Amino acid sequence: MHELGHAVVCKILFPNTPIERITISAEGNGALGYVSHKGYGLGNKTASDLKKQICVSMAGIAAEELFLGEYGNGGTSDLENATEIAWAMISRYGMSSTGFTVVKERTEKSKQEIDEILRNCFEDAKHIISGNVKALEKARDVLLAQKSISDGEFTKILESSGT
Repeated sequence: MHELGHAVVCKILFPNTPIERITISAEGNGALGYVSHKGYGLGNKTASDLKKQICVSMAGIAAEELFLGEYGNGGTSDLENATEIAWAMISRYGMSSTGFTVVKERTEKSKQEIDEILRNCFEDAKHIISGNVKALEKARDVLLAQKSISDGEFTKILESSGT
């Protein structure tokens, strides 16, 4: 469900971003699955855009928590990516809740702000996923049978499930 969590949150928050392929691997060496998408576009990003990217990063562990009751260490790189985006928001982009400040070093206050951004995005991702359970279960069944799903197939599954 990890990969499907990423895919559904990406499709909901970035509907014009094609997902090239969603795959799973039964071998167990390295990544157990992968979601490949074209990216979120170039150019300036607002705080809302960056938080959406964090939601997509957090979606795998959010799906694991919803479907398995806990998450494992498979989302480590996702969490690192989300943390780096949140840190950049408050350290380089002046998107801190305390105002337009560039922060050079992580302080307790900046760590708390990063944690708050991550928690809020994690909850947003869980909310999106929980609203699309039928689609995720249908996509899971297709993914287990085929080992991969294209953007078109995944979009049809989302649309046919009421999304």
